[in-house]
Amino acid sequence: MGHSEGLSPKTVKNIAGTLHKALSDAVRLGVLTRNPADGVDLPKWERPELRVWSVDELAQFLAHVEEHDPYGVAWWRLLLVAGLRRGELMGPTWENVDLIDGVIHV
Repeated sequence: MGHSEGLSPKTVKNIAGTLHKALSDAVRLGVLTRNPADGVDLPKWERPELRVWSVDELAQFLAHVEEHDPYGVAWWRLLLVAGLRRGELMGPTWENVDLIDGVIHV
């Protein structure tokens, strides 16, 4: 196996949050008298700064998609304009789409 650097601080915080919630449930149910995760010091983690496309970069991307995937360009436009996640974009059925009023229920 290769060299491992361990878990990232973000992963550790996510796991600790899940464990803390489970132990809190155990306290609430009377299985534990106190939550042993209450006093845990977690690693520092700073949310990375988001990099978003400029208007020019977005226009360049859409022009590329339009040229290379004319059937998929509508999906990309919807994704980018509405700020949908991939699952939200792929999840709606035809019952959720109103082509007359131009509305999609997510």
